Amino acid sequence: MDSLIDQSIKTVDHLLNPPRSCLKALLAECAGVAIFHSVGAALIVSASAAHGIVLKRHGAEWSPPSAVSMANIGVGLAIGAKTSDIIMILGMDQDVRVLSSQQGIEIGGNLSIKAGPVDATHEVDLNASAGGGAITYCYAISEGAFVGASVETGVLTSRPGVNADFYNSGATPEDILFHMCTVKAPEGSRLPELHEKLNLLMEGHLQPHVANRY
Repeated sequence: MDSLIDQSIKTVDHLLNPPRSCLKALLAECAGVAIFHSVGAALIVSASAAHGIVLKRHGAEWSPPSAVSMANIGVGLAIGAKTSDIIMILGMDQDVRVLSSQQGIEIGGNLSIKAGPVDATHEVDLNASAGGGAITYCYAISEGAFVGASVETGVLTSRPGVNADFYNSGATPEDILFHMCTVKAPEGSRLPELHEKLNLLMEGHLQPHVANRY
């Protein structure tokens, strides 16, 4: 889990330089976020697996993370390029619950994910899809660029073993994400830093003096 938090901080640092107005608008309304990272080689249009974390937003606060993996991924990018990281903006509590399920969830069935708008000229509404349900928007950091991406196929699965090792607890993903007092991050974790940076992203602030890792 510590390595997933570290990588998520690097991802958010990249998104803070410069601040993304589209993300500010989406995060202000979202129920949560999921941040995924490629396993081994850079994630491409189709890949075998990626690991990540899900965090639930509770007003101006964020839950502890729950570990999740995504297998048999099919990613549609706005541009044809390699991608290292994916961030999903989850529109409603039910979407967070889908990602916290302890059973495999098939993308396209329980969760529909579309490419997110990349500038403020697009009107964004997380709760007004054509079918009347919530929208989950997805972005990729692709060779240093920030692009919209749709996840067309894949199976999402929680990682209870990772959660148990990190929290030294048998708490379920539902407990971790929806009942924050259930678990506590271990001393020395960088989780408070990740929470702070997500709030900076939500407020549209610049994070100064962060080196580009790409």
